Amino acid sequence: MPTYREYNARLDSMGGMRRVTSTMKMVAASHLHRAQADLRRAEPYGRELAALLTGAQNPEFRRLRLLAEPVEPKNGLLVVVTSNRGLCGAFNANVIRAARRWIDAERPRFHILRASYLGRKGQLGLRKEIEMRGAEPFPMPAHPAANEAWQFARRIHDDFREGRYDEVHLVFNRFVSPMVSRTELDRLLPVRLPPPPAGTRAAAPLCEPCGTPLLERILQQWLAFRLFEAMLHSVAGEHAARVIAMENSTTNLRRLESELTLLRNRARQAAITKELAEIVGGAEALA
Repeated sequence: MPTYREYNARLDSMGGMRRVTSTMKMVAASHLHRAQADLRRAEPYGRELAALLTGAQNPEFRRLRLLAEPVEPKNGLLVVVTSNRGLCGAFNANVIRAARRWIDAERPRFHILRASYLGRKGQLGLRKEIEMRGAEPFPMPAHPAANEAWQFARRIHDDFREGRYDEVHLVFNRFVSPMVSRTELDRLLPVRLPPPPAGTRAAAPLCEPCGTPLLERILQQWLAFRLFEAMLHSVAGEHAARVIAMENSTTNLRRLESELTLLRNRARQAAITKELAEIVGGAEALA
């Protein structure tokens, strides 16, 4: 049975861990507040961009490589969006599990299948299942900016236009609420045009100088926005998951501290009782 001093050392250690997890929870909560604000600011731009694309349902635009459905796709790319760090519960594990299921199901369709990573945890979880595009994963910024998403999107766009890949898919965690994140897997390229709103008739847009180059530019912006949106959702979901994980850790540490305090008191009482018994025994022996 541990001694009184050993219990004290354990309690001091747990108290230090509890203070760390409590601090991490407060830091993650502040990051979550900012991530939610960034996500809300980006949503109006996405709606306007989707509204522009609803006018591109013309069949003549289907000849564009960014819109044309591949007949026999040979090469595929999977973009995996995770975090750089752990301590956020099952946040990264859910994305890795969904990506692994998709890889097992879709691998027979492709001659070559590679993965590109936003965040290091995805690469660590899938390095044995799929070949990586490039030398190292693109680090997930703490607060994503549009230009960072554009840099990543331009690499994917150039590879797709040059025929290195026939399909590009995306897997990430969509932030629903601070308690819920939903893992989604969707196709990035070729672009699936958003459907027009029900009960409305999309008017032919007025394009200058002409429709096709402008549509290609809008599609590039749409690709960059889809990646930017996935990054924002992933960051918000990561911070929310870390808040919950640190709250659970703090609660469990408090419970363990209470149990150890009771055991320490019992050990102290047992030591006192033993010392009293030795004193009484010694006194009786001398009498």
